[in-house]
Amino acid sequence: MSQTVITTAFEQWKAAQAANGQAIVLDEFVFANVPNLDVNKPIDRAEGVPPAAQIVYRQAVEKTGLVNQNAVVYSVTLGTDVGDFSFNWIGLINKATGKLAMVVHAPLQSKVKNANGQQGNVLTRSFLMEYNGAESQTLISTPAQTWQIDFTARLAGMDESLRLANLDIYGTGAFFDNGFLVSKTGTQFFVTPGLGYVGGLRASLAAKTNITVTTKPMKVWADVSYHGTLTSEYKTEIKFTLATTLKDYVQSGIAHYVFALASIDANGAITDLRPKGSSQYLRRDKNLAEIADPAAALNTLNGVPKTRTVNKKALTADITLTPADVGAISNVMPSVDNTKVTKLYDPSIVSLSGGVTLAGYFDDHPMGATFQAADTLVSHRRFYDAGAALTQYLHCTTGVIYERIGIVSTTEPGGWLWRGTSPLPFGWKKVFDSNSLELADLTRLGVAKAGDNSDITSLGKLTSIASSVKMAVNLEVASSIQSNYRFGILRPNDYEAYMSFTSRVGTVSADKLPSVLTSMGNVYFRLPNTLTDTDPHAGRALGGLSSAVYPAGEGVMRMDARDEQGAIKARIVCDAQNDIVQIANGALRPDAGINLYPSNAASVIRGKNDAIILRDHNNGNTTLAASLKDAGSQTGGTLYIGYNRPDSNIYTSAVSIDSPVTINETIKALKDATYAGGMTVAGEVNFNGLVKFNRHDATCQFSSSNAEHPLMNVSYSNAGNFGFWDATNGKWVLRKRASNLKDGTADNWVMDGGLEVTGAYGLTLSTALPVASGGTGAKTAADALKNLGGLPSDGTAVAATKLATARKIAGVAFDGTKDINLTNSSVGLGNVGNFAAVQQGGGVGMGTNKIYIGWTGAKVKIQVDASDMGEVYTTQNKPPFVDAYSKTESNAHYIARDSVKTAGFASGNVANPYMRHEASDAVVYLADRNWSDSRFVYDVQRGSQALENAGWTAQQNWEAPTGCFMTGLNIRPDMGDCRMMGKYYRALMIRTASGSWRQVGN
Repeated sequence: MSQTVITTAFEQWKAAQAANGQAIVLDEFVFANVPNLDVNKPIDRAEGVPPAAQIVYRQAVEKTGLVNQNAVVYSVTLGTDVGDFSFNWIGLINKATGKLAMVVHAPLQSKVKNANGQQGNVLTRSFLMEYNGAESQTLISTPAQTWQIDFTARLAGMDESLRLANLDIYGTGAFFDNGFLVSKTGTQFFVTPGLGYVGGLRASLAAKTNITVTTKPMKVWADVSYHGTLTSEYKTEIKFTLATTLKDYVQSGIAHYVFALASIDANGAITDLRPKGSSQYLRRDKNLAEIADPAAALNTLNGVPKTRTVNKKALTADITLTPADVGAISNVMPSVDNTKVTKLYDPSIVSLSGGVTLAGYFDDHPMGATFQAADTLVSHRRFYDAGAALTQYLHCTTGVIYERIGIVSTTEPGGWLWRGTSPLPFGWKKVFDSNSLELADLTRLGVAKAGDNSDITSLGKLTSIASSVKMAVNLEVASSIQSNYRFGILRPNDYEAYMSFTSRVGTVSADKLPSVLTSMGNVYFRLPNTLTDTDPHAGRALGGLSSAVYPAGEGVMRMDARDEQGAIKARIVCDAQNDIVQIANGALRPDAGINLYPSNAASVIRGKNDAIILRDHNNGNTTLAASLKDAGSQTGGTLYIGYNRPDSNIYTSAVSIDSPVTINETIKALKDATYAGGMTVAGEVNFNGLVKFNRHDATCQFSSSNAEHPLMNVSYSNAGNFGFWDATNGKWVLRKRASNLKDGTADNWVMDGGLEVTGAYGLTLSTALPVASGGTGAKTAADALKNLGGLPSDGTAVAATKLATARKIAGVAFDGTKDINLTNSSVGLGNVGNFAAVQQGGGVGMGTNKIYIGWTGAKVKIQVDASDMGEVYTTQNKPPFVDAYSKTESNAHYIARDSVKTAGFASGNVANPYMRHEASDAVVYLADRNWSDSRFVYDVQRGSQALENAGWTAQQNWEAPTGCFMTGLNIRPDMGDCRMMGKYYRALMIRTASGSWRQVGN
């Protein structure tokens, strides 16, 4: 256990201070870790402050307080920003003199601060000193009770009071909805998340929790406890235990409360044991649904039972009795208020056995919601609610009678399932039309067997016609006509239309054209899904016809064919707006196809990938074959004229071009090409075969108007020859001989008459030209020199020891009689122009490499031999910026590398540091430490707790004061109004870097 003493040194110092009339000031706590300290051994009152090496922390006294006139208290709080260290010795001293007043020996304790995700702890340590005259000698007058209150017992009592209040309301266990429900999936048992109360503790399970059941039968128990963490944060802990029996228990000073959630039998069947909600009180949101015996409660309140009826109508709402309710029939059909009733199966209509008058618009009218009805409706409803049936007859002023029959349904909209099939909506069937019916109303709507009919209008579906139906006027079908064999249409006059398709979409007509291209109808050809499929509208579409109208009234027709997935693969489009006929192999934009345009546009036949096969430019010109460039090679495709493939039985004997041909790019002739007329080529011509020029009436002319380009550009293999061949005499006139011929000469021009030009260096003669004919009489230079009496290069001329006329070499006289020496200055190496020369190399560690310095047009560059050494940086060509933050602090000049021009203090004031941006010259002011320390939050803690009860009987809303947060509720059973509820709150305190604490909101 801990030991505490007041030192003898303090008693002596206290006496001296009293004698001199000076106050006793104790203003610093000292924390130390003393090795081998025995906390059970009494402390020597002569003990002093431990050595500096053992002291782990010092902190000034934060609070002082007066307990009574002879006792004062000193206190300090170590926040979460202090640590990490351990201590077992605490001392209270006078900092100025170092006098030790009070000492505590305690078990080793740890102080941890917030760091790297680690939650620190907060410690408070206080010294109570008691001696005569403490109040007057220390000059401490603030009562300690104003700041040093032990809330532990108080808060624990509040928590227990709240738990007991919950226990009164919810009992030992109460759960809401599916919270804490034990269920299983397969063999995996789990507890459902939700809310509940166990032993008065509120437990909220955030996620589904799996439990392992190894033994059956067994019970599943919720084990709930409430305790604090290292940071004084209290929370509810939930765990689940499997046991046949379990009771509340205390472990490590923490109370655990348990409740059986479910029992699991030997077969794994689950029995839910959870009580739902409060066991003693009603919840407002349940609307009395928790009453155990509603009938008994209603009887206690002298209420009328729900089973009571009036004329067999339950007393669940106001009752309106109709003539039918009392056995009478009304001779007046009441009208329906269309502002309240918009459906013909509305309960207000169905409940009236008889007729009603309709005026207005109804959602389920057979003519649609936009039809203005002026009709009468008669409803007949089966008496029993179970299996109720409804029959309605609608008599329209248009002369048509509709009927529908439905049965009650819990899944259909409106609660009725309408029987039978019909093209009309909401189960309606037309049973009579006084406007157009013949053949005994089609054998009293049987629907017909055979016969001639002048007109059949708006029939839903002719289902049984034995032979045929003949009409002199029109056949209008609202839904579909199905034929099991043939469907034929015969017209007496050829010039009249055989069949008309008119789309009545309700919004488009000739006098009301659409604002966008609008579809007006489709004809599909379908493949049935199965052999037994009888639905004519089912199955995959193979192709079809469709029509649409443009806003200006022009029509467009499309005929398409589809693949096995139903996607359009081929289409013909006739567009009257744009006068276009398109044949395409795509759905929207064709990959390939034919587009035929009117005279003011360009028609085109397009291949795959936008390749043009033929295009009419509408100006007299036509394009034959144009393909897109390849993204990689930047070249197009090949145009074949006369495509020969014998293996495919494809052959073109000849291609004739009667008009002049202009070629703007390269033309390649892979085999022989004969041109009877002229050919003008603006680009290159490449011939891989033999080129023959057969002009007898004129010469073949090669001319070039550009001196920079050759007349002929020759590319040939090393094994071949290029030149002029005499086909008549069978020999070369002039040829370029390749380097690998047998005589080994390299790329020489050879004139077979005896002249050979050896590249750019001279001539080689195969036959010598006689001297008499102006030649040298030799085929080599050496022989020619001899024949002409020349001096050999290694020969010495007679009388050549001295020049007849002396000469100067680089300013030095030379007559041939003696050698001369030339210096650097003699040949101008000391100067470059009028400027002194710079010597290359010759210095210490320098080589003899050749150095090049040159101007790129924008920068100066240096090259050594063949190595590029890069740019020369100058004040105009600055080095590129680099990341200053990757440099060390010693590289202070790198601040400029980040586009910072200058950094300093505005007007020399150290409180105003700034940096200036180089590009914009803008000034960016920087925050100093004092500014940031006074604004940034370094620590947060809760303040002391306070209680506020409601101030008046009708108060309904509470909120915590500014800067505070709610921590709990206080229930006062002695009050019967709003004052029974009170709130606990705490201030939220923040600590800035400067060390001062503030309350949030102040």
